[in-house]
Amino acid sequence: MADEANGNGIQVHPDMHETAEDYGELTLHICQEIPELILHQVARGIGPEWEKLARALDFNEGEVTRMREDFSSSESPALEFLTTWKQRQDGKEDSFTKLIDALETIDKSVIAHKALKNNSAAFRSPRRKSKAVTNADTDTLQISRSTPERHLSEQLGDERRGSKEVKLCKKLTEGLSDENRLYTRHQQPYISLGYFDNRGGSLSLEKYDARLIIPPGAIPAGPPKMVYLFTSPSPVTIEGLESIEISLSSVIQCGPEGLTFEESVVLTFPHHAAITREVAPEIRMRHNDSSPGKWEEFDGNIALMNETHAILLVNHFTEFTAVGVVSPQSTKRLSVGAFGKRVEKGIERYTLRVYVWEDTPAVKESVLAKEKAEGAIPLDDFRQFEVAWSAGHLLVKLSNLAGSWNMRTRTVQIINQEAIWKQPWTSRTFHFKAPGFLWRLLLGRDLFCDVDIYQGHERADSLKTSLSVYPENATAPARVPRDDVRAEVGAEFRRQAHGVDNIIGYTGCYGLPEQKLMDLCEHLDADREDGRNWIALAEWFTSKGYRFIRK
Repeated sequence: MADEANGNGIQVHPDMHETAEDYGELTLHICQEIPELILHQVARGIGPEWEKLARALDFNEGEVTRMREDFSSSESPALEFLTTWKQRQDGKEDSFTKLIDALETIDKSVIAHKALKNNSAAFRSPRRKSKAVTNADTDTLQISRSTPERHLSEQLGDERRGSKEVKLCKKLTEGLSDENRLYTRHQQPYISLGYFDNRGGSLSLEKYDARLIIPPGAIPAGPPKMVYLFTSPSPVTIEGLESIEISLSSVIQCGPEGLTFEESVVLTFPHHAAITREVAPEIRMRHNDSSPGKWEEFDGNIALMNETHAILLVNHFTEFTAVGVVSPQSTKRLSVGAFGKRVEKGIERYTLRVYVWEDTPAVKESVLAKEKAEGAIPLDDFRQFEVAWSAGHLLVKLSNLAGSWNMRTRTVQIINQEAIWKQPWTSRTFHFKAPGFLWRLLLGRDLFCDVDIYQGHERADSLKTSLSVYPENATAPARVPRDDVRAEVGAEFRRQAHGVDNIIGYTGCYGLPEQKLMDLCEHLDADREDGRNWIALAEWFTSKGYRFIRK
């Protein structure tokens, strides 16, 4: 049977209200990729008013004047502008949302509505049920992670986009009946919106590990109610906390604010507190109609905490977050990681950035997005790390830098205590420089180093973690303890004796890495009882013309 389209351009099955239980929920996908057809439609609609649209899209007066001059001879200046704007977006994942919002701003709602209708789609997914189960043995609430299949574009945005997405979804569902609306979901990584009746249901933000479960009977009988779950994809310092309080989670918003329930609903979201018997986080909530930015004590039924999540039973909607009171016993979880670009042979300089961030999905995504925009990638696996208030500042120490590179910054850098506890993330930068052109040409890619992150003093009992930095495309020779240099040289000798002169992963002199040559230089003249002519041996399996100079 052919599908029908409602007034908003959403494809709806004609028997949907009879078969919705079988087909499951409807996921609305607002495509952020803008096809040329949409650009042409918008250009025809705005015509000479393209300059207003340009200002609404954050072009300044100088840019507008310059474009007016450049496009003066064009048959369609509006299309020229939109093409320029799209190129300027460079594939940003919220482009279409920005365009719709700008059209609304300049009172072009009809054009915005038509573009929205032509650039959205709806998808059916199998209906599945989710359950909340209480584990009596651990006194924690375990939430089923099963969710209907999503047909989405994974994308980031700013903290204001929650209200924009709610507005867009309302437009898309204006023409739907209550029954059809009931099985409609609007899903983006940072917001999930749907309509529910007294049968209940669930929403989830899988990327940010947050989930809302509405049990049967929580919503009174009657027309379905719109419900949404939102978190900002751009972590910010939470304002309005007391001076002795610190943030221990992202802010989770359940809306619309003021919606109440006859039975408690279950909200779960991640935190980065390190829970101990002495210290546990508390839950705060904030209403829009309360004092500006004021956070209040949680007034719900139950707030549970396990090692990674907060689980709340709430009766009304607002903003929620986890906080801690700073004390000598305070601890929290951080993640650490190192980022840099690919290494090209002959490069003169290299920049390494070491990040520490709150161990939550939202902050991690923000760090990854920032470094991706810089063209950088992770240089080692991320590590979890617990910091203690009593241990003071955090120190980042770089060591074992490849011998052909020089440090241009301090090898030990400090992240002060305030930054650790008050900011979602912070970083320290290290700059390296190669000594000369010929050296760079021969060994310019042998870049590696170690990074230690610790509190207080660098000692065995310190809170400490380490990274081994090895940029993509760099050639990092295997490093062995100096006690094993003799064995390594013997193994290298055997390889050369059997004619193997192209050892995978090795560079330097005839298969012998430059770092091993440096290690050998420190041991060649060692006075050993079982000593042999190490210099002759080393010269034998390096390229002709190399000679080791005795100190």
